[in-house]
Amino acid sequence: MRKMGILAKCLLLFFLIPATTSAQSDGVRIFRDLPASHWAAPEVAEAVQKGYIVGYPDGTFRPDNQVTRAEFASLLSRAAKHKNIKENVDVPFGDVPEGHWARGAIARAIALGFVPAEKYGTRFEPDRPMTRLEIAEWLANGLAAAREDFAEAMWDTKDTLVPVAEYYKGGLPPESYPHVSIVYGTGIMKGFPDGSFRPGELTKRSEIAAILHRFDKVQGRAAKEFRELNELREVGLYGTNAVSFTDFVFYSPDRVLVFDVPLREDIVYEGWGTFHIHRMILAKIDNEGNLYGVYAPMFLNPEFMLEKRSDFVRKAFLQYEDLNDFIFTFTDLSFTSEVDELAIEDVIALYDQERSFRTVFGYGHFFTVHPDNASRYGIKARSYYESFSYKRGETQRFWFSGHVDEKSQRGFYDLLNAIKEMLEKANAKRAEQWNQLPDEIREFLLEFQNQDLQETVQD
Repeated sequence: MRKMGILAKCLLLFFLIPATTSAQSDGVRIFRDLPASHWAAPEVAEAVQKGYIVGYPDGTFRPDNQVTRAEFASLLSRAAKHKNIKENVDVPFGDVPEGHWARGAIARAIALGFVPAEKYGTRFEPDRPMTRLEIAEWLANGLAAAREDFAEAMWDTKDTLVPVAEYYKGGLPPESYPHVSIVYGTGIMKGFPDGSFRPGELTKRSEIAAILHRFDKVQGRAAKEFRELNELREVGLYGTNAVSFTDFVFYSPDRVLVFDVPLREDIVYEGWGTFHIHRMILAKIDNEGNLYGVYAPMFLNPEFMLEKRSDFVRKAFLQYEDLNDFIFTFTDLSFTSEVDELAIEDVIALYDQERSFRTVFGYGHFFTVHPDNASRYGIKARSYYESFSYKRGETQRFWFSGHVDEKSQRGFYDLLNAIKEMLEKANAKRAEQWNQLPDEIREFLLEFQNQDLQETVQD
């Protein structure tokens, strides 16, 4: 028992007292096993300086060591700055008894809203290593507990499209969409070059230091300050990120129009079939290959698009010389056919009756989801030139891609906004004039209007 008591005290000292580092270079504190060239060296140095994480007494940091639940709870209990703390919090875990070195830190992490005690029941498994998904859940929970706007962001993203490979390929449960959206949209945690988030991957101490470094820069700020999070929220609420990405959008509680394309509505062509657009994602790329928008890495392939742009310009398609003029659209669309063997060309010809044809389908392989992106993220995509057909009663759902020339759309939407503003002013003036009428005249007019309506119904 005495040995166990000594061990508990040593562990407590390890998490509370910073260890000295062996060297210092270019302002970055370096442990013997963490040179300045290590990718996480600056974040580790800052986390150590702030007292969030410490090294070992032998002067090492052991960056590849995994972090357990108890350890991460201890780190969060010190890193959190908000004061929105639950009172009289108990630790309901039988495997975290009185005297456990991290019991106080775990209690504080529960009180701060990071640890969802109800999820773990009576067994916390304090020595179990943290997965990336669990880290995302705890951090998102803590932000939501600290600020109401982050709690709203959690609700807004429950049905969003999360731009990671596991969304379509599996491995990211729907109940985790909000948590991953929060950490992804704020930049606390990102995916890997292959598009994956790797929810089940265990996390190293170096990674935890970098995550805490980024978390510290997010806590205390308003959710609306993070544009990528705003995009994720909008896709969850409206089916499109156009609300913050462009002003070419109209939305109300019951309708969303993007570039005059109606979202989440059935578009019926009698005798042919029914379109339904579930989502429309917007993204941009400039002439240097820089991507814009939280969904851009998921749908755009810079190397391919720059090569195609050069090829088009060489062939005198000069409208593609400046990619900055374009917004690229990616439309999640389903079609249910009422005709046997209806070819995709016929389906597109139907939709071509709408002025938004190129917005949804584009033309040419320049505007398709590149096969590498489709494979990487598990996107089920089709192109304009890819031949396939529908059977009667069959519904197929694919991503199509198109484009919009911002310059050509600007005049149309300026006119639309001018008409909208004019109507709002006219309605306000009409309401003002109505309120200025004497009560008896208003009553007479209302009675006359009701009588006229009744006569119309009877006729």
